[in-house]
Amino acid sequence: MQAVEAVRYIHSKGVLHCDISIHNFLVQNNGSIMLADFCGSVLDNSKPIAAPGTRYSRPVLPTDRFWDATEKDDIFALGTVLYEISVGHRLYAEKSDREVRQLFQKREFPDITGLAGNLHIVVEKCWQDQYDSAEEIKFDLGSKYLFALQFLLYPSANIANDHLCRFRAFKPSFYPSIVTRIFWIVAGVLVVLIAIRLKSASLSNTVVR
Repeated sequence: MQAVEAVRYIHSKGVLHCDISIHNFLVQNNGSIMLADFCGSVLDNSKPIAAPGTRYSRPVLPTDRFWDATEKDDIFALGTVLYEISVGHRLYAEKSDREVRQLFQKREFPDITGLAGNLHIVVEKCWQDQYDSAEEIKFDLGSKYLFALQFLLYPSANIANDHLCRFRAFKPSFYPSIVTRIFWIVAGVLVVLIAIRLKSASLSNTVVR
């Protein structure tokens, strides 16, 4: 989510990064991540002086190879970053750059059905040019309450943070035990049941009156 927010923020300021990759997201001492390396970025409609690596490059026709950078180029690269953070390795790690370019031109991407939560939908939409802005990605990823519920029900929902830490040899300082997750699941269910009961009681009183 922090990676998405970083891209959304720079785009809101009229900046295109033009070289988004896993290597340009740095883990800080507190475990948060920071987008770095803006030396080739576009500002105020300037021309980019850098280009993303093969695995982060949006496939275009050979005749459009020297295109003007757009938000969609950053978004495509962000999709690859989210994928790599989640699985813990490079996209098509066993293939050469030439093979990756050929696969991209055919719109063939790795299987992402196993990604946690709705992340597989987000990554696919990034790769298929279905987003116009990073704001839409943030919306699709859902609210913090949805993430909290996924985190409690499915421990793998925190896999993105876990794998990002592995990239930088950093261990997360907090990972709830199964007992903690069960406690919060039960507490959440009780809250919902109480709310339903109160609502039913309110409706009953209204009917009686």
